[in-house]
Amino acid sequence: MDAEYVGKNNGSAFISSIKRHPILFIVILGMALRLILGVFLTYNFDVSHWAQIVENIRSGNGLYELDGYYYTPPWGYMLAFFSAIGDMLGVGDLGTRFLEALAVEDYYGWHISATVTSISFNLLEKVPIFLADLGVAYVIRSLVIDRTGDAAKGTKAFVLWFLCPLTIIVGANLGMFDGICALLILLCIMFLRRDRCFFAGVLFSAAVLLKFFPAFFLFVLVAYVLVRHRGDGKGARKVLEAIAGATLMLLVIMLPNIIEGNVTDTIAFLTNRAGSGLGAGFGVLEAYGTMAAYLGFLVISALLGYRFWKVGEGSNLDDRFMLFMFFNALLIFLYPSTPQYILVLLPFLIYHMVVRDTGFKLQYAVLTFGSTMFALSSNAMLFLSAAAAGLVSIDWVMPLADAFQQSLFLGITGMDILYFGGGVIQYIATVMMVIGLYMRLRNKARSSDAVPA
Repeated sequence: MDAEYVGKNNGSAFISSIKRHPILFIVILGMALRLILGVFLTYNFDVSHWAQIVENIRSGNGLYELDGYYYTPPWGYMLAFFSAIGDMLGVGDLGTRFLEALAVEDYYGWHISATVTSISFNLLEKVPIFLADLGVAYVIRSLVIDRTGDAAKGTKAFVLWFLCPLTIIVGANLGMFDGICALLILLCIMFLRRDRCFFAGVLFSAAVLLKFFPAFFLFVLVAYVLVRHRGDGKGARKVLEAIAGATLMLLVIMLPNIIEGNVTDTIAFLTNRAGSGLGAGFGVLEAYGTMAAYLGFLVISALLGYRFWKVGEGSNLDDRFMLFMFFNALLIFLYPSTPQYILVLLPFLIYHMVVRDTGFKLQYAVLTFGSTMFALSSNAMLFLSAAAAGLVSIDWVMPLADAFQQSLFLGITGMDILYFGGGVIQYIATVMMVIGLYMRLRNKARSSDAVPA
């Protein structure tokens, strides 16, 4: 009886502790999930490339001296930093060729590698991404509390980001760094709202150089500064401050490439990797078609910025600003994207859901379900890391991987269903949000003081 009482008492104390410190509990849970999944379940195609870049750096080569690095310099600098940390910690083994899994590289139409990165490298590369996820959660929470004064809403926003299956999988399983990009653009917004335009420019430049997509936010960001200072005449000066900060960051990041004379290599990803949407595989036509689509979105983003400059003024400027940023992010993804890019959109969706406390809950659920399904299309191949670590048998992994490659009907495989099915659901959710937000903007347009919900 005493043991039963003690058990109940301990359970009550645990629940009470969670209620008193919900953020701490969420952080522990979210980090535990990321560490477990990130160490042992890895989509090795991209992560093995990061390991190869680190090997190139260790051998004394620059980022672009050998084939394999297709991004602008910032991520390469981060990899070099991870390499230095690894050297200090005595990390030598970055990965190995898993001979028993070589057959996965023959799967037609898929980017899959039998090179399995080591647990130590997985930790080196992914822990900073996990910390960036934590940073995004805290910034979203801060923005929500600043707007509402409601800590409970801030905690809700924190949960919707940090425990979102998509954000966990993109960093932990895919090893992709889009969460860092999301953090930079949110910090840029935070500094803008505090009128620290120089630092906002620094962060915006860093975000664009890390991943190109934040460039589409430029016009709404500039419009916000101009509208905010329309009454005091400081708009132009503040924009120049932001330009100075952005230029400084650009020069700092690009200076080594300017000195080495390989600046063109640093921007080659705009054509080399343009075809990264649902229809990847059509070569030059698709690459330049994608560039044309993005140029079109750049024009639309400029028009959206102009519209905000015209109608943004009023007592609810910050709300309107975040709403236009949300709409701008949605427009970017009208061109189908792979799931990791959705991490740039997700903070605006979460902010809008929580601050306005209305709508978009269904769209959030559909988007995260479809994007997560899309991200998990590598299915059984995620277990290669666990197999290499001896946690599961390769004799179990390979038949499962082969099963996903077998036609279920009309030549459609299980992998096709996850990849294309998830991509379609992700896109449907995006279109639903564009239509819904457009209708709300239109319905509220007649009221000069009302803030669109």
